[in-house]
Amino acid sequence: MTQILFDTMYILLCDSKLAKFCEILSNIKHLSEFVTLNFSEEGIYSQGMSIDHCAIYEVKMNADWFHEFEIDDDDA
Repeated sequence: MTQILFDTMYILLCDSKLAKFCEILSNIKHLSEFVTLNFSEEGIYSQGMSIDHCAIYEVKMNADWFHEFEIDDDDA
């Protein structure tokens, strides 16, 4: 298991899901120069456009996809 800890949130991923999570983020960085991840109690969401404006991407990882997913309600 791998923990990801920020000031207001906590994510716990098993190794197989960590590899998938990293692969998703790696592929997004090839599509878009700037990436914004939106964190909420529902999960993680990102939407954007490719650098050449020819493709749009949308990624949504629900909270139940993670082994543990906790976010501070004040910052959601």
